[in-house]
Amino acid sequence: MRPFPLPFRFLPSRLVPAIVVLAAAIAWSPARLSAADEPSLDLARLVQGTWDGVAGPGNQLFIRVQPKSSGAYTFTFDVTIQGRYDGRNISILGNLTVDREGEAARLSWSKGRSGCDFPVRRAGDGFQGAMLRDSCLTAFQVPVRGTWSLQLEGASLLLVNGESGETLRFRKHEGK
Repeated sequence: MRPFPLPFRFLPSRLVPAIVVLAAAIAWSPARLSAADEPSLDLARLVQGTWDGVAGPGNQLFIRVQPKSSGAYTFTFDVTIQGRYDGRNISILGNLTVDREGEAARLSWSKGRSGCDFPVRRAGDGFQGAMLRDSCLTAFQVPVRGTWSLQLEGASLLLVNGESGETLRFRKHEGK
């Protein structure tokens, strides 16, 4: 009989199969589910990174979304929104949380005592969702009334105001 590899050499032989089973169970944790199995994981991967404003009325913003913490099916990010929008200087710091919600996911934004959240569903290779009318009005320092929809696919983020048609486009930095 061949000896066990070095890390297992000093363990009783009856423990080795249990350790192998335990290692396999750890390797198949919720954090390692494939994107097709877990929408919150896929959405968290898509949203993370640095986004540049590329279109919209005076949209010279950038958005930085950095991991803060994660748990089973919940991912929290620190978010920085800075730059100029519609002729005004903008600097917003907050938290974005991606939660599992059945076959979909939920985005929750919080900034101090204000916040908002809304469901998002798979759409093509990405996600889309819509906020209730004026539900996120107090969550941002530059409130724009109306119903906003979000579309996120690959390196493209699109925010559209349902009433005015105002559209903000962001492009994700490559490799970030």
